[in-house]
Amino acid sequence: MRVFLRCFILILILHAVSSACQALTLSEALDTAEQHPSLKLHGLNIVARELETVDASAKGPNSLDISTENFGGKSGFNDLETTIEFSVPLQNARVVRAKKALAQAQVGLSHLEKGATRWLIMSQVSRAFHRALVLTSLVDEARENIENAQKLLDAAKIMHESGSVAEQEVFQAELVLQHSQLEQQTLQGDLEDAKAELTTAMGLATIEDFEVVGSITTELEFPDFETLRSIIASSHPDLAMRENEITRTQARLNLLRAESQPSWSLVAGAKHARENGSNDFLIGISAELPGSRATRGERAALKKDAERIELEKANLLRELSLNLQSELQRFRRLQSQITRLRDQIVPGAMHLFELALAGYQLGKTDQIVVLQAQKEYLSQKQSYLQKLEELYQSAAAIENLTSFHGRSAAPESK
Repeated sequence: MRVFLRCFILILILHAVSSACQALTLSEALDTAEQHPSLKLHGLNIVARELETVDASAKGPNSLDISTENFGGKSGFNDLETTIEFSVPLQNARVVRAKKALAQAQVGLSHLEKGATRWLIMSQVSRAFHRALVLTSLVDEARENIENAQKLLDAAKIMHESGSVAEQEVFQAELVLQHSQLEQQTLQGDLEDAKAELTTAMGLATIEDFEVVGSITTELEFPDFETLRSIIASSHPDLAMRENEITRTQARLNLLRAESQPSWSLVAGAKHARENGSNDFLIGISAELPGSRATRGERAALKKDAERIELEKANLLRELSLNLQSELQRFRRLQSQITRLRDQIVPGAMHLFELALAGYQLGKTDQIVVLQAQKEYLSQKQSYLQKLEELYQSAAAIENLTSFHGRSAAPESK
């Protein structure tokens, strides 16, 4: 019997553990996003482009020519001459190099497209994770509000039973409690929506039940503007794609130049004269002489395209730098505001609320004073958490521009 009870209890414990919400950290979310279906699609595209590079060194097609002469008329087929020629093109090293460069540039573009997609996915995951984390704090704060509203209701009931206050104050306290419960339900729904957004960003097939685990802090640090700007200039996907486009344009220009040069073929064959039964063997070289003027306009256009892309790249770097500067200013401003809210305003509002509630419980303060103090405290706490969410959104915007993740400069606190 004891063995059965132990096994039964063990099964219940294992079931409770397995059914509990799985904890999810930011690093785990980012690791999961590495398996995003979009990245797998880009991986297949890279393989396909790499396979195309094999054809860059392929020779042109061989040709076979059969011709007959001197047939018909009075002699019929007696003077017939038949010639068979087989032509093998000689490889043009300049054309091969140009084709390989163009194929490699296409492979590079595929890698850049995958990198840009990964950059965007990681940014979306980080942004969604921190939003869910802040909403988790808001839900916790809403539960605390419910507890404070319950304390106010309990105090109102006690004072009403003692005849100190009218029944109206009990009804007012009940309304405050119901409002706090409704706000908690609303925030819980927002949290579930944020988790669904995070699930989509990670590329999961179904929405799973998990608990976002982590700490939110205002002590985030980024390098100075010039350092971040140099990171953008060297690694931003849009700039890298512009550089790749320049490379591909130059490769197409080199290919046109190489194809405007003569191409040579080795010719071998045999000639049979039916009149005397002789067989002659032929060997020679043939050349195609393309006119360079035929692609003169296209080559000039490619040169202009290269200049245009260079200007686009410079203009894009200017816009990204301005966005970075603006976002850094916003980040510093929010960080200063949040620090003041956290260290001065929110603790002060909480202290006033505690004093008002204690005074009300002792019958020294009116309920309206407690309600006003509670409203002020809740307003400042929500303002703090909302500013904190804006701070993380700003940090995510900086990370999206630079791929540099902000580091905590102090122990993290919730």
